[in-house]
Amino acid sequence: MNKITDEIIMLKVKNGDLEKLSFLYKKYKLLLYNFFVKQTFDKEISNDLLQNLFYRIIKYRESYNESKKFYKMLSEENQKLNNNITNTKKGKLIKLFSPIIKVAAVILILITGVLIGMQLTKNNPSNNIAELEKLNSEVVALKKVVMISMLEGESASDRMQVVNYIDEQAEPDDELVNVLIKIMETDQNVNVRIEAVIALARFDENLIVRDALIKSLEIQTEPSIQIMLINILVEMEEKRAYEPLKQLMEKENTHEAVKSHAENSLKVLV
Repeated sequence: MNKITDEIIMLKVKNGDLEKLSFLYKKYKLLLYNFFVKQTFDKEISNDLLQNLFYRIIKYRESYNESKKFYKMLSEENQKLNNNITNTKKGKLIKLFSPIIKVAAVILILITGVLIGMQLTKNNPSNNIAELEKLNSEVVALKKVVMISMLEGESASDRMQVVNYIDEQAEPDDELVNVLIKIMETDQNVNVRIEAVIALARFDENLIVRDALIKSLEIQTEPSIQIMLINILVEMEEKRAYEPLKQLMEKENTHEAVKSHAENSLKVLV
């Protein structure tokens, strides 16, 4: 009986059977992770490096030479990965890969690994349910991390995707709510800030959100956003917005349309 080597498995991956990569991922995951930790002294960066390394294997699988040992390919792709890392920022790696493609690749590895494991343990349904629950939590956590990392990019469309992702959550945690608030307060793109305001308005029972919307009245300078905030706070019947509204109306540089809207809204909040 022929031994199934890493090279045979990688050849199957090259030919389109991506499920087989999960065997190699499980085999080398811990070894590579420990290696990266020793090099970087940072667990988060090490996880990023591990994910990017297997992403590269998926992306460049068709260039695999079957006469080459798999560990040699790992070494070469790791070197290319290091060459593609441009710099570090606030202790986190800034990579040249699309976050969406990267998360899709890693989720693929996670899912195929679990499915193969389930095939091997068909006679134990309880273990399969536990594996699926674990997979779901890992996928959700991974997607959340990748989405938040997209805020560091220059693309307004990427940041809009982050807003849409949070808006889709039935009950986002405090971390995601604070991400929305930060976008509303600091994003340079008006359209992105508007989408963040709309998303935050959905969580009108959240005191943190209410406080942030009131505070935003004092820092927003775009008339369309100011009017939107006024409408939301009036609809919430947020009487604490009375003084900030009054101050906004009295500012010399406030747009006349905003002043008029604020004046009418003050009568409602009395």
